[in-house]
Order: sequence, then C-alpha cells, then structure tokens
Amino acid sequence: MVEFYAPWCGHCQALVPEYATVVTELKGENVALAKVEAMEESDLSQQYEV
Repeated sequence: MVEFYAPWCGHCQALVPEYATVVTELKGENVALAKVEAMEESDLSQQYEV
C-alpha cells in the first residue's frame, strides 16, 4: 500500500494518524507499506495518476 501525500495538504495531514494505525495493525504481515511525497516524486505520481 502506498500513500501519496503533500505536506501542505489538509486531507493528507488528517490521514497521518489513520495511516499510523494501519502500519501498527499490519506489522508482521506480508504487506509492504510506503509513503511518497507526491511533489518530490512527481514522475511516480504522474505514472499512478495522483
């Protein structure tokens, strides 16, 4: 699961505690979790139409 975010985005900031909960709940599971700063990784963001 990948979270694309922007530091200035209110919706992204609101997701921080939810994402942290998911990370904790899935710890030890065979699930890859990542966060991508959408502006820094604009090519990747465009590739996934974010």
